[in-house]
Amino acid sequence: MAAERCQLLHDIPLLNTTESSIQLAAQLLRDGIIPLKAASDALHIALASVHKINYLVTWNFRHIANPF
Repeated sequence: MAAERCQLLHDIPLLNTTESSIQLAAQLLRDGIIPLKAASDALHIALASVHKINYLVTWNFRHIANPF
């Protein structure tokens, strides 16, 4: 199953980590918007924001009690 999931993602382009995305991730962590234990999530959100991605899909985002 994992190999099938990887194959489905094969043609999806990867986003480049930029200085802007690193700075935004750091700001999200510094301001407490995203907890330090979720630093990789902060970078994920920052990359999507900097690259103007319309949708961010995640299934492991427990540190936000009620995002809506």
